[in-house]
Amino acid sequence: MKKVIFDIETKTEVGIVPVPEMEVSVVCLYDSETDQYVSFQEHELDNMWPYFQNADMIITYNGNYFDIPVLVKYAPFDLWSIKHLDIFEKVREATGKKLGLGSIA
Repeated sequence: MKKVIFDIETKTEVGIVPVPEMEVSVVCLYDSETDQYVSFQEHELDNMWPYFQNADMIITYNGNYFDIPVLVKYAPFDLWSIKHLDIFEKVREATGKKLGLGSIA
């Protein structure tokens, strides 16, 4: 099963503009099939999509509320159609708390 683990950074801070209006600065991902880490700046996103399109599952931390809503406007296909594990949600379900990635790292 090919998994793509990714995180994005945006050009603006959270709270300044609504999440869906934010612009990507960089996306960093890990491809389990090739055991490689790759990063893409906003102008390189067209080169990134094959990683997602060939993934059996994507994995994020708070991706349902941040990463995917930001990326949707860039994607040439429906990102929501890919099986997705949001670790943030699993941690929240287990602890009852909304913990930031830094606090559990």
